[in-house]
Amino acid sequence: MPTRRTSRNWRVLPGAGSRLIVAVVLTMGLMPTVCVLAFMNAAMRNERLAVKQRLTDIYQRQLREDRDAIASLASSWMQLRTEDQTPAVAFERLVRAGLRDSVIVRDAQGRTAYPNQAKSPQNATESAMALQARVREALQSGRKDQAVALLTGEMMDPSLKDAADETGRLIVPNAMLLAMQLMDRGDLRVDAMAEALIERINDYDHENLPASQRLFLMTSMVEMGIAASRFPTLNAERQATAYLSIEQSPAQQGIMMSTATPRLWQMGSVDSRIILLFEEAHLIAAMEQALSRAMALPGSHRRFVPPSRPGMKQTAQTPPPFLSITLGDGFPGWQLALDLDRDPFDAAAKQAEAAYLIAGGSVSIAILLLAATVAAYLRRQIKLTRLKNDLIATVSHELKTPLASMRVLVDTLREGRCTDAKQASEYFELMARENERLTRLIDHFLAFSRMERRKLAFVFEPVSVAEIVETAVSSVRDRFTPPHAKLDVELAPDLPALHADKDAMVTAVLNLLDNAWKYTGEEKQVQVRAVAVSGHVFIEVRDNGVGLSRRAAAKVFDRFYQVDQTLSRRTGGCGLGLSIVKFIIEAHGGKVQVRSQPGQGSTFTIMLPVEHGAEEVHGQ
Repeated sequence: MPTRRTSRNWRVLPGAGSRLIVAVVLTMGLMPTVCVLAFMNAAMRNERLAVKQRLTDIYQRQLREDRDAIASLASSWMQLRTEDQTPAVAFERLVRAGLRDSVIVRDAQGRTAYPNQAKSPQNATESAMALQARVREALQSGRKDQAVALLTGEMMDPSLKDAADETGRLIVPNAMLLAMQLMDRGDLRVDAMAEALIERINDYDHENLPASQRLFLMTSMVEMGIAASRFPTLNAERQATAYLSIEQSPAQQGIMMSTATPRLWQMGSVDSRIILLFEEAHLIAAMEQALSRAMALPGSHRRFVPPSRPGMKQTAQTPPPFLSITLGDGFPGWQLALDLDRDPFDAAAKQAEAAYLIAGGSVSIAILLLAATVAAYLRRQIKLTRLKNDLIATVSHELKTPLASMRVLVDTLREGRCTDAKQASEYFELMARENERLTRLIDHFLAFSRMERRKLAFVFEPVSVAEIVETAVSSVRDRFTPPHAKLDVELAPDLPALHADKDAMVTAVLNLLDNAWKYTGEEKQVQVRAVAVSGHVFIEVRDNGVGLSRRAAAKVFDRFYQVDQTLSRRTGGCGLGLSIVKFIIEAHGGKVQVRSQPGQGSTFTIMLPVEHGAEEVHGQ
């Protein structure tokens, strides 16, 4: 009993121990993998922060460069001067140069020089005043044609070009506008009169045309259908007039300041002779144009944020910018903001993370593969160790039985307890059978050992199928004695020769016959059949034994596998015979199969090709 318990524990513990060892090895492999993944995650997080800091520094440097560009633009505005130019000409030149909406030109005393007011008439003539009176009288009397004739005739006398009325306004330009208004649309004189008046209005070289009168004439002609584009300074005249009509805070040199007019900004020049006026939208456009020379970094765009002013209606709230910077002393309250079209940190960080993932993943996979390899190797070694232990136990048991039987028989004969010659002959027959059994076991163990060490050699030569079958059958014929045992042999005529190792093939067939003998009952019916079909030779061994289940049939060729341990102990054997058969047949390029059902016997079939190309194969 103690021996049996020890045997059971020995069988159970190795399996549990192997699973425990494999679990420990896999755990040891997973622990460094988890550590690698944790370190990799921390490294990726740090890399993302580092990338963000690097890109932030780059964006901040760009904003500082953009601020310098705006400061340079403001400096160029501040350096504008009006030397050697009349105020009207300076106004026209500065407005037509663009980049600002309007201009206020001052004199050395700080008074507004342009847009100028009408001056007291110094060159008024009685004839011009008389013509005005006659035109007024004709219109009042309903003599429209007479009035037009006076306006287009006597009033166009060159000597009256600079004549002014009592308010200081020039008489002739107003007379030309009135003539155009009185004449029919189809009158050819209208176009000529319009062109002459447009030229006179846009002529800033003569400052005797007051700014208020100039703006009046421009507005009136636009209302008459003249394109506003014919007057390049129209908007500037309007802006300057509106600026002067409201009390404003004084402009400061080189500083962009708000005005009393909503969304209108002003900046004074160095010599305080010029006040530049900017509409907010145009000012931002001018600054954006200055930044267009410096390309924005990919994935970002810049925008200017003016200071909010009390009383102004706030626009829709925009999300806070990624970065912002003040534009400096020249633009108090103004900010240059930088927004991101997308997350550049994510793209940059993903590149670094991809490298970390590849490296960390490779290391993790390598660790896991190594752990799995070690676990598989340990499991195989444990299984091999258990297999060797089973082999030792099986060999001990299988060799012990025939040796014990022969020892009993020898002791009986040696001590003279045998009564007659017939009994002695029976003892000798029993000893011969036990010796044969012992020899067969030893042959199986040696064959298994050579198989394991790949030292089993085969010598291929032409051999008859009938000779293989008959040699195997002759070795077991004496067991099948009627009436309880029958062995039938059926060989098809003209069986082709095989290119095979005769002794090995005889061993294979003999093992099948021995297996059929052991696993049949008292009435043994075994049949051996050999046929040739489609270039293959089939050798079948059929019995009427206990049969096999589907699961047992799938494992019956495994080493040391035995379906019924009780039956195998009674008949002898260690589960190597069929595995040796499979090894031999596969070495000959063939297959061995089994068809069986429990209680209905089994049929083992060897299939071999007629021609086999090997001449002599030795295991490595």
